[in-house]
Amino acid sequence: MLPEEQGKLPGCCVYPDNPAPRRFSDLGPLGNREPVIALGGLRFDRLARQVSIRGETMEISARELSLLEALITQGGRPLGKESLVDHLCARDEAISHNAIVILIHRLRKKLEGSGVRITSVRGVGYLIESTSENPKTGHEQVST
Repeated sequence: MLPEEQGKLPGCCVYPDNPAPRRFSDLGPLGNREPVIALGGLRFDRLARQVSIRGETMEISARELSLLEALITQGGRPLGKESLVDHLCARDEAISHNAIVILIHRLRKKLEGSGVRITSVRGVGYLIESTSENPKTGHEQVST
């Protein structure tokens, strides 16, 4: 073992004296593994488990936070309800598809004005994307 590797845990991305060690497996499947993800006016700090909109910390439930994390780490790809259920539930819990719809609704309301929106992709699932306001119409447009 090299001297610079001696203080690290196997498979761990931080040193053991860090108050919040995270394993790569905790950071989602093949998605964005950055500790801070910014999209539109939204900033999601995965290590601190905090969300802010244009610098203001947002009050968000644990399930809403997990839902946001699942969507934002997909890199613009839609995520199906079954995948969301798997992401939100522990092994001994159950959550219905209707509960997912309610959580999406609550999260959409909280994200208003953030420059980010959650879109339903018919037959596929949900997608989070950055938006911008069109100065001519005043309506939000999807960024390309």
